Amino acid sequence: MANKRIKDISTASTSFASDDFVITDSATSGTRKMTKDNLISQVSAGVSGDYLEESNNLSDVASKDTAKLNLEIGNIGTGANDIPLNGFLNSGAWLDFDAFYETGTWTPTITFGGGSTGITYSLQKGTYTRIGDTVHLAGIVQVAGLGSATGTARVSGLPYTTADSSVSFQTVPVLAFDATGLTSALIGLFEDNQPDIVLYQTGASGGSAASHSNFTTSTSIRFSATYQIA
Repeated sequence: MANKRIKDISTASTSFASDDFVITDSATSGTRKMTKDNLISQVSAGVSGDYLEESNNLSDVASKDTAKLNLEIGNIGTGANDIPLNGFLNSGAWLDFDAFYETGTWTPTITFGGGSTGITYSLQKGTYTRIGDTVHLAGIVQVAGLGSATGTARVSGLPYTTADSSVSFQTVPVLAFDATGLTSALIGLFEDNQPDIVLYQTGASGGSAASHSNFTTSTSIRFSATYQIA
């Protein structure tokens, strides 16, 4: 971009020096000239040249330092020119770690035939880690009172509902204890789209289901499992 119009350039003489550049001025049907010093020397010196902008391309900004900052990648932080870490990595536009990884606790319960009336506990403890759509969990439940519910025994209260897939065929080793020690090794099976583990006395879903009759007022069960969530 020129700072001066062609008509402001010196009128050409009949003879030219070796460093003169001839310019045609159509407005006056004449010629004009600029010297190498006009075109190059003043521009290269960083001065707002007679006929060209400065060679650093920053002459039209209020502050060169500000222009340079605008070209830099900001720091991760909370300063005026920084990118905040909270929201940058945990936003939908980037990596949402909250949706990808989670750890926590849950409260396992026992149900019989889907009921839990009168069942009491002396211990209920569960932990879990979720990575993507997979949950790893562990739990312990100690029964203090059986209540009036009857039927198939289940561990209920899983932190996430199971997926609708072949996860129902994954088995969960379950150890049952009472006051005298280990009484049985049960097998748990996940159900599709349910927050439960069904307990069996054998490893096949067609085997003998565990029920209220397999529990006493001192029974405790311990287990760990991995399953896919819905």
